[in-house]
Amino acid sequence: MKIALLVPNYNWQSYSVHRCIAEGILEHLGLDIVFRPLDLPNFDVIIIVGNPQMRYTKQKEQKLIFFSFSAPARFDPIYTRQSELALISCKETADRFQMGYYFPVFADEKFFKPTSKIPEYHCVFVGAREHKRSRRRGEFVDKLRQKGFKILTAGYGWSGHKDDLGIVSGQQLVETYNSGWLSLDLTDKDAAMPSRLIQASLCGRASITSVSRPKLKLLSHDEVFYTDDSFENYYDNIKLILNDKAKLMSVALKARKRCLKDHTSTVRLKWLMPKIRKVLGLK
Repeated sequence: MKIALLVPNYNWQSYSVHRCIAEGILEHLGLDIVFRPLDLPNFDVIIIVGNPQMRYTKQKEQKLIFFSFSAPARFDPIYTRQSELALISCKETADRFQMGYYFPVFADEKFFKPTSKIPEYHCVFVGAREHKRSRRRGEFVDKLRQKGFKILTAGYGWSGHKDDLGIVSGQQLVETYNSGWLSLDLTDKDAAMPSRLIQASLCGRASITSVSRPKLKLLSHDEVFYTDDSFENYYDNIKLILNDKAKLMSVALKARKRCLKDHTSTVRLKWLMPKIRKVLGLK
């Protein structure tokens, strides 16, 4: 059985969900798997993790397994409709397809963990400055800095301020999360479910984010500071949160405990591998 595994190049050094899935498949299946081949029609099974930036129509005899982490507004069913197994991070979208399964975001607990670092910043934000589904990230951070908050940023597009790191990876990413008291999750309600909520929680840091049903499925009001998506509410809540360190640390501890129980790569792969083996006809 020849298996092709397609995973996007981006975020590999940031231990993204794409990398966790790819490494889990390579480790657990015990089969020869070719990583990002060009001759897809010659393979028996195609496994696509995330957006491969391509279009492929599977051959009649081929099997297709597809993972989607797109926002509902961006979801493209082209691969899902061809799949023997489709893993989708939005439950409402997954429920539309016979072979669709809800497969929420997670993080690698072996990589994302607390350090002994004492926070130097009020807040951190990890992610691109501008995003077509979350357009106000740069504006929010600029305004918060003008209000006197010390904020560390990391990701595409951040430059021009002494606390803008730009793109980080590896252990520096873990150190970034651990550098602030509070992790900002600046996503709009129609954006994809952000893995940074899980990553920050596993690093022992609480997050503040705008409330949405997909987020509440993963973390409760006791495990995240939820607000609406206006700047005024973010600002007012951040002030209150930072003035109550006991509550801040309580929420952070509850979030880490929940994520270690429910949202790690170990948990997801344990659930996932039997389903993949069944599709492939393996015992």
